[in-house]
Amino acid sequence: METRAFPLYEVGAGVYGITVKTPQPRLLADYIKSQQRFEKVSDQEIGEAQALVDSTYKNLESLIQNYLDAVA
Repeated sequence: METRAFPLYEVGAGVYGITVKTPQPRLLADYIKSQQRFEKVSDQEIGEAQALVDSTYKNLESLIQNYLDAVA
């Protein structure tokens, strides 16, 4: 959650939003490099994964905002 790689959000019963917000997320590299099972992942791959996490999270925020605008 701290890296925004696994965002928690709710949908339903008139609620659509991010459950746990992380205003200052940690870098995905911190998570990956702390685990030996990812030792063969290159810095370039980590950078690409970070870019994907960032864009996916922004897309989720945009979807939520569009929903909130539509029901307002």
